[in-house]
Amino acid sequence: FESKIDAQYVSTVRYYSKLLPSLFEKNVIVVMTEFATDERSVILRERRGIDVEVVKRNALKAIVDSGCLTYEPMLFTIDSLPVTEDEYRLNLEERNSILQYIQSLTQVSAKTL
Repeated sequence: FESKIDAQYVSTVRYYSKLLPSLFEKNVIVVMTEFATDERSVILRERRGIDVEVVKRNALKAIVDSGCLTYEPMLFTIDSLPVTEDEYRLNLEERNSILQYIQSLTQVSAKTL
């Protein structure tokens, strides 16, 4: 889990923020994938000195600093390839959290896009 916001990501966000500006006013979320939750991955992150909260803060800072958004979007981490039952359960919980959060966002009429 060494995710970072790169130039391609920033270009994509800029493109869509210009294409669909009303959606970008308050409706962007960030989902960082490849966040393995198994014990081995946690230990590897610790050994490599990867602080998940620092990675998250840096990603959000990069997004705001890019000028694409005027606010800090909600960030979620998810294990995109769960293997065990526990990992799968955690994956479903996080996906449900994402869906619940999305339902709380301001709705935008497709007619105004």
